[in-house]
Amino acid sequence: MSARSERREHTADAIRLVDRRRGPRRELREPTDVTFFAADAQGEWRCCGVMLNACTFGIACRVSDTDSAGLAVGGVLRVVFRIGDTADPFESRARIVNITEGGTPGYRVVGLEFISDGGPNAESRRFVQALASVREPNMR
Repeated sequence: MSARSERREHTADAIRLVDRRRGPRRELREPTDVTFFAADAQGEWRCCGVMLNACTFGIACRVSDTDSAGLAVGGVLRVVFRIGDTADPFESRARIVNITEGGTPGYRVVGLEFISDGGPNAESRRFVQALASVREPNMR
């Protein structure tokens, strides 16, 4: 690998790190299951993970190495999850912004940024309200 391509790769890693920190994250009181589906309605692929934290821009989830092997930064998924004791699940399209080694062997942390179809809507307001009911922001 040339020095130039190494610099370019290092810069891309730094940009992904900055993207990860766009908003204050909230750690959840209880583990929350997240189901990932293919972004298109035709896709039959799906896998599950556990949400580690969330912010108004997206979520971070622990996913097994086996399931995360098929994921790539920049990929788009449909995610379905609950926050706390919300009655109705949240469903959103999200872009994978990073995949990092997890603290648990056999797992990776997948960072996802929600894809908005426009301005704030009832679903995003409901999500922000649900986040307010969980612990204080974790500024790490």
